[in-house]
Amino acid sequence: MTINPHNRLRNSFAEVVKRQAGELAELARDARHDPDVREALCFELERIAATSASLGLSPIERAARAALAATEDEPFLDLVLHLVEACRGLEGVAPLFRPIVVIGLTRVHADDLAVDLRAAADVAEALALADAEDPGAFVVPWDRLAPLQERLTGALKAVPVFVVGPPADLERRLAAARAGATGYLGAPVRLDRVLDVVRARAEDVDPPPFRVLVFEPDDASAALVLEALEGPGRQVWRARTSTELLGALDRLRPELVLVAATGLDVELADVAAVLHGHDVHAGLPLLVMAQDSELERISMVASADDVVRRPISAGALRVRVLGRLRRHRAAEASRVVDRMTGLLSRRSLLRAADREIGLVRRTGRPLSVVLVDVDSMGDVNQRGGLAVGDELLVGLARLLGRTFRETDLVGRVGGDSFCALLPACGTADAVRRIESVRPAFHALGRELGLSDVDFSVGVADTSEAVSDVLARADRALLQARNDGGGRTRIDRDAP
Repeated sequence: MTINPHNRLRNSFAEVVKRQAGELAELARDARHDPDVREALCFELERIAATSASLGLSPIERAARAALAATEDEPFLDLVLHLVEACRGLEGVAPLFRPIVVIGLTRVHADDLAVDLRAAADVAEALALADAEDPGAFVVPWDRLAPLQERLTGALKAVPVFVVGPPADLERRLAAARAGATGYLGAPVRLDRVLDVVRARAEDVDPPPFRVLVFEPDDASAALVLEALEGPGRQVWRARTSTELLGALDRLRPELVLVAATGLDVELADVAAVLHGHDVHAGLPLLVMAQDSELERISMVASADDVVRRPISAGALRVRVLGRLRRHRAAEASRVVDRMTGLLSRRSLLRAADREIGLVRRTGRPLSVVLVDVDSMGDVNQRGGLAVGDELLVGLARLLGRTFRETDLVGRVGGDSFCALLPACGTADAVRRIESVRPAFHALGRELGLSDVDFSVGVADTSEAVSDVLARADRALLQARNDGGGRTRIDRDAP
């Protein structure tokens, strides 16, 4: 086994820079009025440039050095904001398919492992694998939980840990929860169960903020609702009119809409009909806020998902809304098809990858993996708006669906990332197919008023290694992005 701490350092640094993007933007604003702030900002830029250079993040390094080279204030601040967007656009630098490290489970054999499971005999080997591959989770027997947690340091402390133990042992379940374990799996474990549970729960460890849109014309009532719902892990916006509501759906892409029953400029039934008949947002939960005297009228709005009776305390409203949001997000995660693009969802594609990898092991037939990532998607959304960005992604999904064969599996694995599994296909043929998409994608961009859109591609096949083919395709995609984007890279060598 080859240990590659460079990959982990690069991914960790990318995550840090993404989190710091907001701070950089705030420093840039303050630097307009305070020269001392500019000095502090330049110090941060030097650090980012140097670390980016050593870790191969060329676009970030170039953006930071361009800002440092500016002599006048306005160009300098504009270049800093460009760097901020580049930092925020680092989605996909961390591996799309982070492996799950399974420790000391005798029923799990290395030859039977699915693509993103790694078997470790003990805690020491698990930590070595973690340094090499940046895991998405650990799965550990109950009696090895404490030794593992004692040796987790730095960024590894944030990796979810799942405990395996007797299913009916309540004391151990409680002890695991108190020790900070993310989940508990009843023994004996099955591989498919490990994958399903761990993936579902690990994705929720650091979830994106919930997005709520409140349709409330009354200023005083709206202020109370916004105050109740705003907080960590939540983004809340208000629409005053039906026109604002419709525009906000495409601009903000909420996960739930909360509507007042009175004072609207259209009928409540019409609002419900528009929401549930929307071509993109038809599945959004709709909650209605109403007084007791309005409940009979509300009952006629059959498409409302729930009714919140007024008056209601801030805490009770928060619990109702957050509960509905969590259920909606869980339902979306379990969907077979990505709602926006019509391609396979991330989870469905991962399950398909497990099956295809198993088939490769049994039959020896080749399999190619193609990862596609739209370049500078943050810049696209800023120039054209989220609606145009979505249209670009849907168009690319259609192009991919038309280009690959019926036997190929194509899915959306991230916001602007797609993956194709191509059975009985080598890298040369895979590259030929994906490159045939590029001219049509450029034409699509021009139709949408985006003259310079492009995508990066990483390709790998199973001719060199089977178990790490997804990770190698991901590595090739990262190289394509670091080389400036708009190109295809092939990873032919197993690490």
